[in-house]
Amino acid sequence: AGQTATKYLQSTGHRKIAFMCGTLNDSGVMRKRFMGYQKALEDNGITYKDAWLYEGNVDFQSGKEMAEKIVSDHTAITAIVTTADILAIGAMKGFINAGKKIPDDYSIIGFDDIVICDYVTPGLTTVKQQISEKGEEAMEMLANEIKGSKDLKDVILPVQIVERNSVRSI
Repeated sequence: AGQTATKYLQSTGHRKIAFMCGTLNDSGVMRKRFMGYQKALEDNGITYKDAWLYEGNVDFQSGKEMAEKIVSDHTAITAIVTTADILAIGAMKGFINAGKKIPDDYSIIGFDDIVICDYVTPGLTTVKQQISEKGEEAMEMLANEIKGSKDLKDVILPVQIVERNSVRSI
């Protein structure tokens, strides 16, 4: 999903794309999304820069603070991949508080397609996953583990971009 979101931003002309997330662990969904982000950069000949990584908590306040840091750092970033819609919405607020406009100054893409994405202005472009399918797959994996299965597997479920108005073409 991190690769999908990053490629979407690249398709609109963005090359300097930050990644905003919760704490990156050695494994887990944040790390996988980050690896997808890095892969999309690499696939398009863009060298990843550590300065493009913004880690915090996955909440509104942290998104707001990270956005304000992006502005105060005076980076050339034009777009941000966030790992959760609530983080993206916080970032939108942080940019607005700093006198910036979405998507004129910064394009933002979220993840989850929560209901509020339609209510914020501008509407948040996001990556949608099928939560029910995720739950079904988790239950199947748990049932197999209870039965004694030693087969551990990573499952990547399909996602789709829900376009709204938080991304502009450059």
